[in-house]
Amino acid sequence: MPHPHPTPPLEGLQAQLGALTALLRDHAPLWRPRPFIEAHPAWTRDLPALAAWLEGLSPEAIDALDADPAAAPHDAPAAWEALRRAAAQAAAVPEAPPAPRAALPDPLRARVPPRKWAQLEAFAAQVHPCPQATSLLDWCAGKGHLGRALAASLGLPVLHVERQRPLCAQGAALDAEAGVCGGYHTADVLRGPPLPSPPPAAPLAVALHACGVLTDTLLRLAVAQGWPALFAAPCCYHMLGGAAAWRPLSAAGAASGLELDPRELRLAIYDEVIASPVERAARRRQMAWRLAVDLLVREASGRDAYHTLGNLSAETWHLPFDAFARQTADARGYPLPPRFDPAQALRRGEERAHRARALALVRGLFRRPLEVWLVLDRALLLAEAGRPVTVQTFCPTHLTPRNLMIASRLLA
Repeated sequence: MPHPHPTPPLEGLQAQLGALTALLRDHAPLWRPRPFIEAHPAWTRDLPALAAWLEGLSPEAIDALDADPAAAPHDAPAAWEALRRAAAQAAAVPEAPPAPRAALPDPLRARVPPRKWAQLEAFAAQVHPCPQATSLLDWCAGKGHLGRALAASLGLPVLHVERQRPLCAQGAALDAEAGVCGGYHTADVLRGPPLPSPPPAAPLAVALHACGVLTDTLLRLAVAQGWPALFAAPCCYHMLGGAAAWRPLSAAGAASGLELDPRELRLAIYDEVIASPVERAARRRQMAWRLAVDLLVREASGRDAYHTLGNLSAETWHLPFDAFARQTADARGYPLPPRFDPAQALRRGEERAHRARALALVRGLFRRPLEVWLVLDRALLLAEAGRPVTVQTFCPTHLTPRNLMIASRLLA
């Protein structure tokens, strides 16, 4: 397998984190307000031409621009292009060098959904051998497909760590079917000993989309125990494992002064790259219905602030709109007008939803910069401990938008 790019020095990671911090701090009025909640963000008064242009976009143009901000029509205001370029430049990370895809045992291919299969192959292709590693550690392994693929290609025994016992049992059966030398350790890595006793010797650790603090726990273990190699692709940065507040992992991240709440952390993963047309249509409908009820409650209460409906059951969304409005408002103790025209209320909700989606395109420009900041903060935890580390993409976004990999191998 080819070797990864030369490890950037600690200063390089710190410099990019600093540039992203400046971008996020300087443009906070653009990405902190949520147009779904705040109908008239202050920036629309400062950049009226940009706001008017966005509001005039068709639903199809909004979808296209959300998927690819660089594909703006020729009449896009200069402010859009300037913001897009600044965000893209600050968030740039290297692409992984081409590498042969790792071979997952063919008899097991049918057990993995095609897109997940492609993610596994792309991730495994960037996991380079480490002479000091004598075992594999598959962190938050699920059924163990990633560890199984790497065990087959690298010839190392694998230990899968997973919380859910049914997944452990299914994974153990698949290991046996594939002829892979491995085992399962059932553990809640946040609330008990994450590894068996004795722990695996000199592991090469991998984690593909271990949510939020689960990846953070692995990084801290790798630093504390001096593991020879680690490859991780984080996701779901807002999942804090019950922590009261978010805190950066690295000293550089803490020194940046950037403060984020869980709702702002969600921005890093709020994209629709892999959502199906059915899922997108359902989101659009739910957004319009929530905002339609909000407008009715504002009218009845005289309170010009967003009224959340909270989490709703699937059955609630099958009600006619008038029944939906009355049931959800009553559950929250919100007033509604004694009489209202459901069709007119829905039209108003759809118009408000369209405007919110249009204005949110500006917020979306900072989605990737925020995600790269969060991943660099995690990489710097390793670099500050003296470990070599790289951050790069391991696959195109159509396979998964969570395509950033932290790679760290100790030098021989």
